[in-house]
Amino acid sequence: MKRFIALLLSFLLIFCVMPIVSAAEEAPASVMNVLQELGAQNPKVVRQTRSSNLYDNLVDNPATAIEFSNTSYAFLDGNGKIVRIKRVDEIRTRKNVRSASASRFESIDSLKTYIEQNLIGEGYALVDEYHFSEDVLSLRYEKILFSDAVDQYDYVSVRINTSLNELETFYRANSGFQLEKDKSVITEEEAIVAANDILEAGTEITSIRLATVKTNTYFNSSVTKDEIRLAYLISTPSDVVYVDAYTAEVIGGDTYKAVRGGAIGASELTTASASINLAKSTLENMGYTTTTKKLSSQFGLDVPSLLKSAFYSCSHGSATVISSRKNESDENRRFYYYDVPDGTYKFVFLDACNTASTQWKNAFNISNSSTNKAFLGWTDTVTTTASYNFCVDFWSYISSSYTVYEAAQDAADNGTGRPMEFTGDTDYNGYY
Repeated sequence: MKRFIALLLSFLLIFCVMPIVSAAEEAPASVMNVLQELGAQNPKVVRQTRSSNLYDNLVDNPATAIEFSNTSYAFLDGNGKIVRIKRVDEIRTRKNVRSASASRFESIDSLKTYIEQNLIGEGYALVDEYHFSEDVLSLRYEKILFSDAVDQYDYVSVRINTSLNELETFYRANSGFQLEKDKSVITEEEAIVAANDILEAGTEITSIRLATVKTNTYFNSSVTKDEIRLAYLISTPSDVVYVDAYTAEVIGGDTYKAVRGGAIGASELTTASASINLAKSTLENMGYTTTTKKLSSQFGLDVPSLLKSAFYSCSHGSATVISSRKNESDENRRFYYYDVPDGTYKFVFLDACNTASTQWKNAFNISNSSTNKAFLGWTDTVTTTASYNFCVDFWSYISSSYTVYEAAQDAADNGTGRPMEFTGDTDYNGYY
């Protein structure tokens, strides 16, 4: 009996000291192969996830975390699919050390093809392609629902460093939206009729497309907010109307932050007050002492006094002007790039359409060779909702240990606001 008890105790002791391997410590061999093909050095699954160690803005609780190349990581979901790859620090180091090995891919196109086949898969359409910075190409893929309809909340964001021909970041989002397959979609003509009921007579329709939207009360106060619905997005020169693709109900909309025929002001933008409050509080945390904020309909008069080391503008805009739409006959409502006074500008964010122009960057003397400087602007038209959502994320991501470049990348990935461009020092955290 004593011998039996001794054997039992020995067995229990051995069992207790054996390492416990959880599902979170395993990854499919195919995933490891893909990461290695993309340049991952020594990928390994880690017990303590990277998100809880260093925090990731886009993925809170990955099922599996894989670290590689010392500073890079990938996250998998519960199905073993890659939902996040981040190599920003690794790429930055490789750019600074030109002895780094060459990419395994012969061209940007071959790398794109590999990513599409092995990370994205079928059923997604490339809907946007633009330069996020001088040497970073940004790609966005959205889920094809049918024909030309897409779910813009089920998407994949990819960034490729074109100087090294390497994948820099990858992010997959899933909306969970399901089509109502037992219902028929209304025609474009029926959708336009519904939109015309709330637009001014004679308003020009510039485009129409089918996509998922988040409902809002912009045109209809009785709508439940933030439901994902399939809708026709009917655009005019100044607004977008959302018409439910099944019921023809107007379920929301937005307004463009663009210049119409030269310069259109925007102190009346519904998100302007909240946006400048976010900017003010964050910039003060970043060391820019007390930041003056002001809602204005006369940008020409009020902008010059606000142009300090850091400057944020929430307005309408173009490649040459930022402005308020109020008092359209008043020249003082417009502020032009050539009126920017000489100064030392460290952090500039022009939150308005088409402001990522050479004219504005030169006016603030910020380029990709600048040190401890950053400039953000939109490369195309952007609506108030998309820009505001970007700002909420961007200002919350900014920290002393996180660069402006990374914060802008993550904010752009976490929503439908796409045409954002960064110019400046990718190592700069934005602080004074």
